[in-house]
Amino acid sequence: MKKVMFAAAVAAAGLAFGIESSNTVGYQTYESGMGIENIGAAFSPINASGTWNATSNIYDTAAVAGDVVMFLNPEVFDLDYYQFNGYDGSGNSQGWTYNTTDPNTGDPIDTAVSSFTLGKGQVTYCQPADGISGFLTAGEVQSGTSATVAFNDDGFFEFVNPFPKATTLGDLETFCQAGDILMVLNFEIFDLDYYQFNGKSGDVSQGWTYNTSDPNTGDPVDELVTDPTTVVLPAGQGGYFQPGDGGNRSWTVTL
Repeated sequence: MKKVMFAAAVAAAGLAFGIESSNTVGYQTYESGMGIENIGAAFSPINASGTWNATSNIYDTAAVAGDVVMFLNPEVFDLDYYQFNGYDGSGNSQGWTYNTTDPNTGDPIDTAVSSFTLGKGQVTYCQPADGISGFLTAGEVQSGTSATVAFNDDGFFEFVNPFPKATTLGDLETFCQAGDILMVLNFEIFDLDYYQFNGKSGDVSQGWTYNTSDPNTGDPVDELVTDPTTVVLPAGQGGYFQPGDGGNRSWTVTL
């Protein structure tokens, strides 16, 4: 499988976060010293558009010059990013610099934009300019006691919990089929790790093949993981899902 190769290296450390909610309104804070946060937006913003309009903010946090929001561009299988340019002497926003890669030549392309949008179910990697500041997402909590996410048509899907709760291999086994893959960005090597489901023999799971890269040599490392309680995505984080046969999948999450 082709894996993402990034020019930048980011220092890895622990991630601490908190979730608070009361019936229909909730928020999640991302506070860490790792210099970058995986944010999988599990809430619906409480506004008419249902999205966050990032003018001088990142989700529900005021942006400062040098803050960066990155996301995976499947067309080039690399990270695009928006970098905030700060304010002028009168306190007016200077907008953002959007960086992507030309899919034909591989050359970087920079574009000035005044704003961009972020939505529920989107996976972003947010890097504060000072390396330590946190981010906040707030909005409407999914109503009811369960939710269903449909992965329809052949494709490569962003994967965010419909509720802010941890996702385990056992959760994935309720809907995955042999060959299905969940990918998660590994900050230590700044590349994608993946879990590939080995299917079931009758009703018995055959576990998952976990693939990563040795941080010292860059060599691929495969491991068999059979513990269904293994957490693959902590609450409020996101990854990517790819059905092995390109078929449809439906995942129901219950609190």
